Amino acid sequence: MLAKEMLKKIGFTNEMRECYNKYKAVFGDKCDSFAKAYMREGKDFNEARAQMRELAPQVNVYTADMIFILECTGYAYEDYLAKNIDLEIFYDTMKDITYKVQECKTFKGVYGIFVPEWFKGFLRLERFGLGRLQYDLWEHREDTVMIGDFKVEKGFKTLACHIPSSGPLTYEAVVDSFKRAYNFFQDRQKDGILLIECFTWLLFPEYSQIFKECAKNTYSFAQNFELYDIYYHEKFFDCWRIFNVDIDDCVIDDLPEDTRMQKGFKKYLKENNKFGGARGCLLFDGENILTRKE
Repeated sequence: MLAKEMLKKIGFTNEMRECYNKYKAVFGDKCDSFAKAYMREGKDFNEARAQMRELAPQVNVYTADMIFILECTGYAYEDYLAKNIDLEIFYDTMKDITYKVQECKTFKGVYGIFVPEWFKGFLRLERFGLGRLQYDLWEHREDTVMIGDFKVEKGFKTLACHIPSSGPLTYEAVVDSFKRAYNFFQDRQKDGILLIECFTWLLFPEYSQIFKECAKNTYSFAQNFELYDIYYHEKFFDCWRIFNVDIDDCVIDDLPEDTRMQKGFKKYLKENNKFGGARGCLLFDGENILTRKE
């Protein structure tokens, strides 16, 4: 079942609504039984959505997954009510559906969701949107690291933050989100400090000069973290995020140069072969980012 006022509250455009209404009618009321099976009866997520797709195999798989995930939101809504969590946080969290639907339209050419398993955390109340950023309930999974004088051992309860494609990543918006997280996750604090981890291509040191020149907000975001691990990929798997094309399908010379970021990464792809991301931590005391470098 669709959560109350869902499409309006999460910013679905008229075209997105039309797509939802059209294909919800194709699936009919039976699709709710599969959402309920996952959300209330313990059925495997992938099994439930696969069985629902069988109701209308002619529907694009990405669009079908969008319908399934939206159908689950009513049950998540009930869980928020049961746990007395502010419903504004619920709607802010579920806005990621809109972001992913737009990404799918841009990247795949249809309204839908091409990363359905990403939404299990949102639906199970293990991932929350708080302002500009999103947060997972997390435990440090690597060996012990020292962040300044702060010791982070394996199993330490922390948060993992994510950066949705929802607009400018300004310093003010980032700090506002950290403050919301600090207030919301009080049980995750230690001695008044909240530790937040981030694992992303945006922290990869080799890309920092591009961000410094072409995306100052992204560069500023990276300055909040102390890195403890750098990892490498054989290809630039994040190509689609910038150029809306899969790295296996692109010809570098043909990539667009419509933005400064595109120009910067196109030049990088011609001259470099190091790709990857990094893991980092930041410390926040409710007002200040204690690990910020600039």
